[in-house]
Amino acid sequence: MSKPREKTGNSNRWLTPNKVLDPIRAYFGGFIPLDPCNEPGNPTRARHSFTEEQDGLIRDWSGYDGWFCNPPYSLTPAMQARGESRPPFQLWCAKIHAASLASCAPGIALLPCGARFSTRYFQDHILNPSSAVCFVRGRIQFIDAHSGTPRKGQNNYDSAIYGFNVDTQHFEDCLRELGVCYRREQL
Repeated sequence: MSKPREKTGNSNRWLTPNKVLDPIRAYFGGFIPLDPCNEPGNPTRARHSFTEEQDGLIRDWSGYDGWFCNPPYSLTPAMQARGESRPPFQLWCAKIHAASLASCAPGIALLPCGARFSTRYFQDHILNPSSAVCFVRGRIQFIDAHSGTPRKGQNNYDSAIYGFNVDTQHFEDCLRELGVCYRREQL
């Protein structure tokens, strides 16, 4: 759904481009089963989705054949209404971790990489349970939710695509065009 923070009120409106979604769709056989961070106009074309109002943080992701998550990096209105005090990215990392443990279904998350490797929550919730990772080559040019066109300005974060409960060879076969893939045992 979203990407790095902006200074404007549109911080949760960075959509995943098809260049990234096509290999993820290929992993799932053509359609993403669940997108828990969707919104109207989101190009994931997932079979099932939760919008910001439906709040994927508090919904159950099990019962689906898999999921793809590109979480918001800033507080959503639903988080604010619940009085969340933890940083949004930490909340989503914990949810991704819980979803990967609650089901054997494959999950794929598009997340920033970099300084967060050193944090306890990232090591415990993302690095520890993931079975594969693709370090995306270059910066992703996200889509503006209002215009449907690539966002102007530079994405300030390198990105990685983490696979949970994935067939690691299939993950690598589908995502290798995006960057370098590693299996957990290689890291």
